[in-house]
Amino acid sequence: ASHTVVVTVAEDNGSLKVTKVTIDGVVSTGEAIGTAKVDVTNTYSETHYTPKVTKILDYENWPEEGFTFDLTATAKTGMTVPEAEKLTVTAKKDDETKEFGEFTFNAAGDYTLKIKEQVPEGAVDNRLAGILYENSDHAVVVTVAEDNVSLKVTKVTIDGVVSTGE
Repeated sequence: ASHTVVVTVAEDNGSLKVTKVTIDGVVSTGEAIGTAKVDVTNTYSETHYTPKVTKILDYENWPEEGFTFDLTATAKTGMTVPEAEKLTVTAKKDDETKEFGEFTFNAAGDYTLKIKEQVPEGAVDNRLAGILYENSDHAVVVTVAEDNVSLKVTKVTIDGVVSTGE
């Protein structure tokens, strides 16, 4: 926001004297001139996103230990990673969707997260007990943009597929 300040100066017995200060239409005279001021309020904006993973397995006998996923985020100015730069969650039968924790963003930009399923020890060619474990990185790009005076997650792109909602 901009402010308009008008200072009126007049000659008084051979010297200059401030006789009036007008700030955004409010006039100050006399002793009030010394206390006339412009108040500037700065605001801080942030937005949040909680990445999730859902394990889909078309098989009735889930391994008891479940399926474990790691999320890594490259530290970047403007993003606060919860707890650590590498987060781990385990999905189990009847609890297939897990959240990694809330990420905070305080600057516009694109932020890349990587999610990868852990392949259990003893697996051969990513396969154990008949289950093929996926060993590829899934890229999650969170796009944060300014929306008027605040920040907002405007889209999330997962492996090249754009989503504009939660």
